[in-house]
Amino acid sequence: VYQLNTQSVLYNITLPDPVNDATWDAQGELWIAQFAGKRRAEEYNGQTATGIGSQTINAGISAFEILNDDRILLASYDKKIYVNDENGDSLFALTEPTSIISKMIELENGEIVAGTTTGMIYHYNTTTWDVQTLQLPNGKQVTLLEEGGDEDQLYVGTKQGELYDISLTNYSINDSF
Repeated sequence: VYQLNTQSVLYNITLPDPVNDATWDAQGELWIAQFAGKRRAEEYNGQTATGIGSQTINAGISAFEILNDDRILLASYDKKIYVNDENGDSLFALTEPTSIISKMIELENGEIVAGTTTGMIYHYNTTTWDVQTLQLPNGKQVTLLEEGGDEDQLYVGTKQGELYDISLTNYSINDSF
């Protein structure tokens, strides 16, 4: 873990399996996700594992996100999104996706957006878990999800180089580039 302000190494954690993603939870603990190998996410305090981790996802992990309320989301190659509590205990799985989730983000309002390898966008309310879907016209893998300048705007990039400007209010494509 590299500290950009001081330009120095903050933590040096060596693991036997590749690290695919890492993020901080609301308490400032580092979570490391290993998509293959361990196929789970684990919490670290400094350079030491705390012993808290998610369930092992047998099919492997394709995307990882920690919500502001510390729930852990692990998307899998089995086309499900597993929702865990802050201790890594399994709560439930979202089964709406029909293809592999390639990217997930939490929006400023606490909702989740997930994009798939076939260009489908899933927009979840994280209180009710109601979902809206939108199929991108090019049907290509989602590689970028970025909230726009206002809370109604989402930018979605795809593997074939298209960028979509999506309205989250009426869930439609405003423009593509």
